[in-house]
Amino acid sequence: MDSPRIVRSRSMLLAPLLAMASGAAAQVPTQWTIELQCRSSLDPGIVPFNLPFPSSLSSQSVALDQDGSVVTRVVLAGAATEGIFLGQNGAGGIILSVNDPEPIWSSGLDHENNRVAVQRLDGTSITTYDESGAPIDVFGPGGSEGISGLSTPSLNSAGAVGYRGDFGTFRKLIIDQFIGGVRTQVSRGNTFSGTYSFLFSPRLNNAGEMASNTILQNGSTRRIARWDPAGNPTTIVETGATWNAFVNSIGFSNPPTAGGAGHVAFSARRASDSIWEVRRTDGLGTIRVAQGGDMNIQSSDLANFPVAVNRSGWVAFRAKDDSNAAALFVGDGQTLVRIARAGDMMPTDLGPIVGGFNFGGTTGVQFINANVDINDAGQVAFACFLENGTIGVYVATPVETCAGDWDASGGQPNSSDFLAYLNDWSANEPRADLAPAGGDGTWDSSDFLAYLNLYSAGC
Repeated sequence: MDSPRIVRSRSMLLAPLLAMASGAAAQVPTQWTIELQCRSSLDPGIVPFNLPFPSSLSSQSVALDQDGSVVTRVVLAGAATEGIFLGQNGAGGIILSVNDPEPIWSSGLDHENNRVAVQRLDGTSITTYDESGAPIDVFGPGGSEGISGLSTPSLNSAGAVGYRGDFGTFRKLIIDQFIGGVRTQVSRGNTFSGTYSFLFSPRLNNAGEMASNTILQNGSTRRIARWDPAGNPTTIVETGATWNAFVNSIGFSNPPTAGGAGHVAFSARRASDSIWEVRRTDGLGTIRVAQGGDMNIQSSDLANFPVAVNRSGWVAFRAKDDSNAAALFVGDGQTLVRIARAGDMMPTDLGPIVGGFNFGGTTGVQFINANVDINDAGQVAFACFLENGTIGVYVATPVETCAGDWDASGGQPNSSDFLAYLNDWSANEPRADLAPAGGDGTWDSSDFLAYLNLYSAGC
C-alpha cells in the first residue's frame, strides 16, 4: 500500500528579529509534505495502519532520527502489552514488545544514528537497541558515578546516553557510554556541590555537549545551563528581570558549525506582562521564535509541553490556537509556520480524515497527542488524534525552495517574491541585508542588486 501523504502550503507569520542573534538561521518554508507512518485503533470496525489491533498511541511521544525514521511506544493487548514502533516513508511495524500486566517502558524515548534508547518506567535501566530490536547496551545502576534511578534518556550518534541519575538523596547529570566494552561515565551538574538544588532531565547532542534546566540553591530561581564536551558549564539564561518562569524541559541541537555550540530552545514567561514565549539561543543572545498571540497562540498553553530545535535553529512546538486545540508550529525567529491544526484534512490509509477528536465535556477537541520532535533535515514528527477516534503518527517534511523564492512558497521566483523582498529591504529586515555576503548592517542598492541576481537565477 502506498504511504498516505499530502503536500500542504501552510499559513505563516513573518516577524523581525527581536533580539541579538549570533548567526542567521535558514528560513522555514511554508510548503510541507505530511506522511502517515502508523495509525492505532481500538475500534474493531477500523483497521489500524502498520500496527496490530488493538493498539493505542494515547499520550505517547515520538522521537525522530536524522534519516527521517520515527519511533514511539505503543500500548497493545493480547500476546504483548507494549511495543516499540519504528517507521519510515510510510512503512514500519513493531520492532520490540513485552508482555506484562504492569507497564514496563516509559513513553520518553530517543532515536539517533539507527539506535533506539528506551527507559524502564521504574527508572532502573536504559537500554539501547538497533532498528531490528536487538539490544546493544544496557545502562543500569552503578558505574563509576554510583547512580541508581535513571531519568528519560537523551541519545547521541556515538551511542552515549544522557540522563539524570539518583545518587542517594542527591542527583547527578550523567553521560554514560560503553567504549571498547567498558562502561564509561562522566558527571556534569549535581545537587550536592552547592550550586543546584534540583536538576531536570538533560539533553545530549552529537558533539558531547549537555544542556539542562536547573533550580539554583541561591540567587536566581531557574538557570538553563550548557556543558561543553570537557564539562565546563555556561549559563544560557536565568530567571530574573526578563523572565520569571521557564518550562521544565528544553530543546537542544547539534552544533550548526564544527567546533560551535548547540542551540538551546526554551519556553519562558516574560516578567513584564506574563506573556509566554518560545526562544532559542546559542548562549550569546536570544531570538524570539513565537509568543502568545502570534497566529492566535494561547499564551498559557506554551507552558505545558517542551520544544524541540535543530542545528539550523528551527524550533518545533505545540500550542493551542483559536481552534482551542494544540496545533503544530515551526519557527526560526523570522518565520513562524503552522504545519497542522484541528480541522485540517490529514492523509491516512483510509483516505483524508479530519484532524481532531471531540472528547466532549470540558475536554473538547484534542489534536496533537504528545511531545513533538525535529531533525537536522527540518523534518518534524508528531502524533495526532483523528476525527474517527484513531491516532496517527506523521512526519512532515519541508519542501525545498531556492534563494530567490523569498516568501518560501515553492516554485520559481515571481512578483510576490519580489514584493516580499522589497518589503523586507524597505523595513531593514536583517535577512534582506544580502551584500556583502553575511551582511554589513546597511540596506542599500547593493543588497537590492544581490536579490535581483537571485531572482534572475531562478530555481
